[in-house]
Amino acid sequence: MNALDRLNARKAMGGVVGGRRRAQTLSPERRQEIARKAAEARHRKLAEAKINVTAIDAVCAGAGRYGAILWVAPRAVSKAAKLLGAA
Repeated sequence: MNALDRLNARKAMGGVVGGRRRAQTLSPERRQEIARKAAEARHRKLAEAKINVTAIDAVCAGAGRYGAILWVAPRAVSKAAKLLGAA
């Protein structure tokens, strides 16, 4: 039984699967798709609130962990932080 089979068996029994165990079963393409959809959702929230993103800095924390810093106008920082759950 491979990792994907074990993951599906755990899900079928109502178990919760996440974190490292889930990441081990995802292909690089699927991880990229998930990250792209998450980024699109964040940008959509900001666009609907009429907050412009003026720049984005990508960061790498090592061990396969990545993130981004979104730059917005100073007057929109607190609103953007609340929308994205960072406040």
